[in-house]
Amino acid sequence: QVEQHNRLTAVRATMRWLISSFIPPAKVQELPGVAPELWYTVKYDEFPSCTILQMDVSGFTALSSHISSGELVQLIQSLFVSVDYAAECVQHVWKVELIGDCYKAIIGGPHPCDDHARRGAALAYSIVALCKIIARRLKV
Repeated sequence: QVEQHNRLTAVRATMRWLISSFIPPAKVQELPGVAPELWYTVKYDEFPSCTILQMDVSGFTALSSHISSGELVQLIQSLFVSVDYAAECVQHVWKVELIGDCYKAIIGGPHPCDDHARRGAALAYSIVALCKIIARRLKV
C-alpha cells in the first residue's frame, strides 16, 4: 500500500508539472487545493483585453525535405529561442502553445497591460525581422 501511495504521489507530481508548464503561473497558484484530475472543473479565465499572436513558418514542409532532420531541429530551436527572447523583451507575453513550426501567444491576458496591441505588433515585427535574418543566413 505504501508503494502504491508513492506511485500515486509521483503521478500527481508529474501531472502538476506537465500542466503547469502550459498554463499561466497565476492559474497554477489557484490549483493546489484541487486534485489534478479535477483541474478541468476550475472556472476558466476570461481575457477581454488582449492580443493573440500566431506564427507559422511559411514553406516549412518544403524546407524540411531539403535539409537534414538535425539541421531542421536546430533551425526551429534557434528560431523559437529567438522568438522567446523577443517575447521577454516585449513583456506581458504568455506563450500558449508551440507545436512543430507553429507558435501561439497572448499579449496581455494573464499579464494585463493597456498597450497589448502595440506590444503584439512589436513582437510580430520582431518575428518577421528574425525570420529574414535566419533566411539570409540559410540562403533560402
